[in-house]
Amino acid sequence: MVLLSPGAVNFDPAAFSDAETFDPDRSPNPHLGFGYGHHHFPGAHLVHRQSDTAFRVLLDRLPGIRLAVPVAEVPWHPNRMAIMPAGIPVTW
Repeated sequence: MVLLSPGAVNFDPAAFSDAETFDPDRSPNPHLGFGYGHHHFPGAHLVHRQSDTAFRVLLDRLPGIRLAVPVAEVPWHPNRMAIMPAGIPVTW
């Protein structure tokens, strides 16, 4: 069995300088998180607007929010098909 990681394309150094750094203001940002072409997620625009609003409200209400642990200590789900943090400990 071959397991491909579609998210790996977002780390192509030809498309992204310093790809491992989170930069919400990166422009242009040709990531493929919502697919491409006829596989493009039709709700992508709505998700972008919702997440932008949620983060702006969070930062407005908790301006001092920051990680409570070093980045290397953020726990991750062990399942390779769900590459996401298991939790994000924060303080403010």
